Amino acid sequence: MARGVFDFVVYCLDRSAPDLLRSVTLSPTISVGTTLPLIINLAADRMRFATDEVVRTCAGRCFQDSGLELSRSLLATASIVPALGGDYVPWIIGLLRRFGSTIWRDIMRSIEQTLDAQEAKLMLAAADLDNVDEATFFASVERYIELYIAEVM
Repeated sequence: MARGVFDFVVYCLDRSAPDLLRSVTLSPTISVGTTLPLIINLAADRMRFATDEVVRTCAGRCFQDSGLELSRSLLATASIVPALGGDYVPWIIGLLRRFGSTIWRDIMRSIEQTLDAQEAKLMLAAADLDNVDEATFFASVERYIELYIAEVM
């Protein structure tokens, strides 16, 4: 019930005072482990408060100790790619290095939904294949990426 009330409050704030909700979201005092991921999950690319600035700021906060859930929330939004632009690939690589296998499924889902051939090449070039976690991740998705690049090119 509390979650439903929270969702309702966030939705109403987005409709009536998106600047206020944007300020709350950008506040350094908001919890990166619970509250912020819940708000970002609600954003789902249709909320007015979720500007590029909000998405970029949240992406930077993912690397905190409690940033796993926030990372997952951002990976599920399509707005992460245009908001980060050229920083998208380094951000993904950073998440791989920070969270390892705990975030693989979320990254793979994001890659499937948002990656283009150029970004796939950049991601493979940026990978540290001497790092066991990165090498394992890319070995598991290499075939998918190769097929995708071949299909697009």
